[in-house]
Amino acid sequence: MELSPSGIPIIDLSYSEPNQVAQYVSKACKDTGCFYIKNHGVDLQLIENTFHDLRTFFEQHIDYKMKFLDPNQNFERGYHPFETQNVNAFMGRLGLPNDPVEKISFGPPPGFIQPVFENTYPDIPLTLKQHVETYYTQLRQLAERLFQIFAIAANAPSKDFFLEKCIEGEHIMKANFYPKISTPKPHQDTRFAAHTDSTPFTILAMDDCPSALQIQNSKGEWTYADPVKDAFFVILGDILAMWTNDKWKATVHRVVWPPKEQERLAIGFFVDMNPDAVIECLESCLGPDETPKYANISYIEYVTARLEGKY
Repeated sequence: MELSPSGIPIIDLSYSEPNQVAQYVSKACKDTGCFYIKNHGVDLQLIENTFHDLRTFFEQHIDYKMKFLDPNQNFERGYHPFETQNVNAFMGRLGLPNDPVEKISFGPPPGFIQPVFENTYPDIPLTLKQHVETYYTQLRQLAERLFQIFAIAANAPSKDFFLEKCIEGEHIMKANFYPKISTPKPHQDTRFAAHTDSTPFTILAMDDCPSALQIQNSKGEWTYADPVKDAFFVILGDILAMWTNDKWKATVHRVVWPPKEQERLAIGFFVDMNPDAVIECLESCLGPDETPKYANISYIEYVTARLEGKY
């Protein structure tokens, strides 16, 4: 199995034998909680076009971008202005500065589940809506494929075990833009604070900005997860860790200031579950004398508790 310069697995999804891919994924989930995937089936020109259109949007004047403001900054639809997010607060660390980043978020386009909130698409550039909706569709298909690989890797009851629990999930696509900043504010130690994702997993696409994303390894050390050409970065979240009784790791990650002043754009595809899907420890992940570390809980109950700082 190929490794990145920092030792993170790079898994080729073009292998014809799914069990071989699942073995690689299982090892990566236990060792690092993250991995790259190449030959993933998502159109590479589409990825490039989507990055181009989103970057063009972020380059517009703030007055234009504010027309697409998320109605209450909580529902992951539309635009979130610079320094309006605070990941530290989400993780229960209060009193720290907001993150120096702006973002725009999209939920399911037409053809999927009926979303709770509709998307609003900027018209600069005119191709943004088409590219975002096509990108979302292809990423959702990739997420379903990964869910089947995860099920095989975790020795779940069936390869569709996880997939059946995400059919009604409102997967969210978020584009985070980090503008050039010469001097960070006091106590603004990171561009995006250290956290784990409250989802099963995230599929991340990054531009070519190096020395930005970091993951925390099992020794508590920070290591860079730099972009790998034509590859996505898969980050395990809390849900898969809970399902496997922490046999798999939820990846603690953050975005730090690069060595030189540089902007950065990253597109995260956050995979959701059905609201009523119950998260309970897989029997295959319990040893003879082990008991589940987490009580059974529905996905919506978990997300609500996490947002309220109770979990």
